[in-house]
Amino acid sequence: MSSFNPQKYQRSAAEWQEIARETNSEVGAQFTIIGGVVLGLFAAAAASPVTGLLVAGYFGYKAWQDTQAANRNDSAIDRHGCIAHLLKASDLKDYSRQVGAEVAAAEITFAIENGYRVTNAAIEFLEMCGVDVDALMSPALPAAKSKESEALAQPLNFLESEIAALAGEDAAVAPEPPQVSPNQFEPIEPPATIDIPVEDVPSLQPPSTQLAAMPTDSRTSTPTNDLFAWSRDLLHFPAVLIWGPQGSGKTSFAAWLLHQRIAAGHLAWICDPHKEYGQWKGLKVVGAGMDYVDCDRAMLKFANTVKQAYKARAEQANYKPTRETVLVEEFTNWASRCDNSAEFFTASLSDLRKIKKGVIFVSHDRSLIALGNAKGFSKARNNGLLELFLEATIDPATGEPMPAMRGKLKYPGKAAIEVEISPEMCGSMDFTQVGASPPLGGIEAASAIASDEQQRLREKLEGLYRETPANDAANDPNDVPNDAQTNSKIVPERPNDANEIRTNLGTGETTQPQGFEAFYFSPERIAERFGGTTERTLFEVVRAGFENGLAPNEIVKQSLKLGRDRYQEGKALSVYLVRKYGQFDLLMHFKKWLEEG
Repeated sequence: MSSFNPQKYQRSAAEWQEIARETNSEVGAQFTIIGGVVLGLFAAAAASPVTGLLVAGYFGYKAWQDTQAANRNDSAIDRHGCIAHLLKASDLKDYSRQVGAEVAAAEITFAIENGYRVTNAAIEFLEMCGVDVDALMSPALPAAKSKESEALAQPLNFLESEIAALAGEDAAVAPEPPQVSPNQFEPIEPPATIDIPVEDVPSLQPPSTQLAAMPTDSRTSTPTNDLFAWSRDLLHFPAVLIWGPQGSGKTSFAAWLLHQRIAAGHLAWICDPHKEYGQWKGLKVVGAGMDYVDCDRAMLKFANTVKQAYKARAEQANYKPTRETVLVEEFTNWASRCDNSAEFFTASLSDLRKIKKGVIFVSHDRSLIALGNAKGFSKARNNGLLELFLEATIDPATGEPMPAMRGKLKYPGKAAIEVEISPEMCGSMDFTQVGASPPLGGIEAASAIASDEQQRLREKLEGLYRETPANDAANDPNDVPNDAQTNSKIVPERPNDANEIRTNLGTGETTQPQGFEAFYFSPERIAERFGGTTERTLFEVVRAGFENGLAPNEIVKQSLKLGRDRYQEGKALSVYLVRKYGQFDLLMHFKKWLEEG
């Protein structure tokens, strides 16, 4: 007989309040002030005392805000006993299990409505309960809106406007998906659902239009039990998120779903920089070997393919797109390394439905920062993604996590429902028998729209607008310019420094000003451009800091370390950048960097 009982240990109210206070005290205001002072001195030495004062003042103001928010949260604990909004993910899970999910959700809702600062874990908990957090956190707008306010609000509802514009083309509207079992997390005010074509949700079709039975191959077999009927809704859905903790079976379920889609006529390719040997055998894999530049290019090309497909749909009378699916593995772990990940993620929620494209995201988290840093699009995510959360349990024999064979399915705009996972939903990594990859590698599937030569010409022209001439050679590994060739290129002048001619430190070459976009290089290009100069040294230190998730003040401390050698490197780089771009542009770019950090 097992003695396992997750409810055995119960904390008292005083203990929970103490945990909340400890979390609330971790605001790090002192480090923000120190970072601001160091960075202010750095900016004052490199640019001007005014610049240094502005930078130090910004950090001081931010530290004051953090302290004020922490003091208000202390008051919430003492006066109202409100603590759920301050707990970390693991503590919040234990707290909700002890007091009930409804009580925890009510505390977080109270905190947001009264302007208290809440943790990301609290926001994620509310979203899993079906609460529209965007509406909760946004202040009520007056009845009469100006044109400016309407324009600012538009990005938050772009998905609904697009669906409404295209809804007239559908012959039927999908009814509400069946509820397999009641969910303990009932929404407070469930948002409206989006319209998905009946053909993309097989279980919602009338009996006469149901899809033919799947092949009997074990890799592609579909459970026939009505208990697993929900799985058919994943077959053609344009954007699917499979997420859960380690050992929950995310990858094996994604492989099974990909087999189902290939059997239904989808072309498929994989974006997985952490691919292991033998995984996705027979499919094209982009980014293998931690090639994040390759992943970034693939996401940008896929976004361009979507645009071209919509153009073809508008211009061709009998346009029939080919179904295509890209599976993005462990998106959480590397999305921040790719500049185009946010655009790729948001496009997958709004642009794929009518052109028969699909994306399967595999992640251990559903937060917006994890999903490509797509800030401000939580409403689009909630109304555009079909989410499957898989649970894990502990193997009593080995102590390792293993699939619990259950999870929660969340239809767009609906509360999550509990589902059972069939043992058959464990897909093979061998795709050699199906030939699923597109002939041109997936991302060039737009060859049906234009010829290869037209496609190459279009991409080259788009590259001229996206990048500076210094980046043109990056597309041709056999044509790598040296420093003199790169620096002698002529680029458009910027209005505020159009007449500025300055000397490029380190080479002595005279060049015209370039935009900050010139600094978007791969590590190889940085090595070619900067060589062994101090610019490259500090650039790589800052770049490594961002990749490791450090805050701006932490990057400053790490790169300068208050030592003479590192300080001189940073000062040399600042002088170089000020001369190259002008003090105003440098300050504006630095301000944007601070705000995003």
